[in-house]
Amino acid sequence: MRILPKRLKWVIIILIPLMVFSCAEEPIDNPVLTFEQEMELGEELSSRIKNQPGVYPILRNLGQSSVAYAHLRNLFQSLWQITDNRPDKKNTNNLRFDWEIYIIIDDSKENIITLPGGKLFIYTGFLKFINNEAELLAVLAHELYYTDRSYAPNPSNLSPITALVKSQLVSNGDGTARLLDIINNNDYELANQFLTYATSMPYEEITVRDADISCMEMICGFTWAPDGLVTLLNRIRSIGKIEWIITRPPSNINQLIGRGQMIQNLADECNSSTNSLFEERYKEMIIDNLP
Repeated sequence: MRILPKRLKWVIIILIPLMVFSCAEEPIDNPVLTFEQEMELGEELSSRIKNQPGVYPILRNLGQSSVAYAHLRNLFQSLWQITDNRPDKKNTNNLRFDWEIYIIIDDSKENIITLPGGKLFIYTGFLKFINNEAELLAVLAHELYYTDRSYAPNPSNLSPITALVKSQLVSNGDGTARLLDIINNNDYELANQFLTYATSMPYEEITVRDADISCMEMICGFTWAPDGLVTLLNRIRSIGKIEWIITRPPSNINQLIGRGQMIQNLADECNSSTNSLFEERYKEMIIDNLP
């Protein structure tokens, strides 16, 4: 039998444990969810909201409220048709969603829950804070950005909303696995955690800025005035913060002024032929039909 030189023996002794250690390192998270999986994620989270009426009391689409629902969905459909007909449209993923919009009865919350796969839940408090149709359409156009994988600001190609929450769910490199647990209905508490993050975690300022730009691209040349987002931000600035703006920074007042000026410049560039806000119709069709 051939005897190894002493020096080579020591090299082998050192290398073997290193090889074992490298095989035992933490698993690397697979950063990809398919488009279909992200839609399943939205469905599962949406069902969690619907099954917790004590936490999320959804307004039933009956009687007077059906008028508010119909008008809200018609406005969204109008926005959708304009976006769909744009020759330079970017919302290729959003066009594949089966969109659903629900109203949650809670006047104390001025916010909207945006979920992957085209599920929107807007609080009565936010609808009552909004003054007109132009502001509502600006909010909806803004939220469309967060659900579209075309705008994913990360290499995982997740929609901004899923990427935001995944960054909070990551534990030992298994963020995607935890999202899959929600899809497979394996983790009730984790699903609730996602919903908490989705409504409270602030987006990065660059993501919000890009959403502002996307919003203005969608509504420029629309039937409604293009400065609905400007008037909404100005009112928020004058009376103080609301939940919706806290999760869509900047929260610094000077930065908020700068953001409003940027959006105003984009609105001015639209050269819109209308300044119609449709305030009275908004009150008649939506506000007056809310509890």
